[in-house]
Amino acid sequence: MYKGFAELVAREIGEIDNVVLEYHEIVGRGLEKPVKVGYVYKQPARDDYDIFKLLKSLSGQCNVVFFTGDKKLANQCMMIKGVHVYYVPPGEYGGKELVVEHMVKILRQIIGQPLAV
Repeated sequence: MYKGFAELVAREIGEIDNVVLEYHEIVGRGLEKPVKVGYVYKQPARDDYDIFKLLKSLSGQCNVVFFTGDKKLANQCMMIKGVHVYYVPPGEYGGKELVVEHMVKILRQIIGQPLAV
């Protein structure tokens, strides 16, 4: 559901002094291994289990913020220590722009960046 959103969010957040941010986007099939494009790591995944494994791996290295429109996946991933899951159902937002705005707002609150730039 959120393909292409990571690049928009990265552009809105920008670079922040003393804060390391990585953006990972699940692209599904078609990739054999992760590929970095600009600020975003494109991650292959065949199914929810691949996403679960990726989040578990990333959470072993740092805190993870995960946005999904899949309620079942959100509930499963909430069990992973160090993963902060945000369920963003597609029907509750009027379009891609509003979802991106919501994601940026959450990330800015987490990292302590002012909400209005």
